[in-house]
Amino acid sequence: MENQKRKNIDNEATLKKRKILTFGEKKELCLLHQENLSLSQEEIGKKFGVKRNTVCDILKNKEKWLNIELNSSDATKQKEKSPKFPELEEALAIWISKALAANKTITGEIIIAKAANFAKLMNIENFTGSIGWLNNFKKRHNIKQYNKHGEAQSGPNEEELNKEREKLQELIGNFDLEDVFNCDETGNIFS
Repeated sequence: MENQKRKNIDNEATLKKRKILTFGEKKELCLLHQENLSLSQEEIGKKFGVKRNTVCDILKNKEKWLNIELNSSDATKQKEKSPKFPELEEALAIWISKALAANKTITGEIIIAKAANFAKLMNIENFTGSIGWLNNFKKRHNIKQYNKHGEAQSGPNEEELNKEREKLQELIGNFDLEDVFNCDETGNIFS
């Protein structure tokens, strides 16, 4: 009898523990409700480990949750936290996308420096570009870190490469083509 009381207390404790669903789980909950209209909100709540009133709150905003892409970074979020400086982050996100399109290398330090620069231009006085802010900014904008190795790390971008080719053509323009060779072909001469 005493063991049975303990089991009931343990079951109540696990039911009372608060569970926060991800945006993706909220979408799945809404889809389950749409496909199975005969299921009660309480039954749906049991499947997802939440109470009926939580299911009700989620279903009130079902249009929002149904628009979530399951394989996007939003699907893993549990809360919507807006940035403290949205205009600054918007400008920085645009700058980063343009820099990446131009094949520029961007580091965390560069992002923080550029953010501080934008904050100064926008007269934002209480901005501190900390590592914590940087990590949260990268999460909010789904920015990943990629390490370049070998020649990709030291290679020039396309614009610089075109300029160097023009310089090279000017330099070798005074020589006969048979006297111009690539350095990896020097083994052919000396063998």
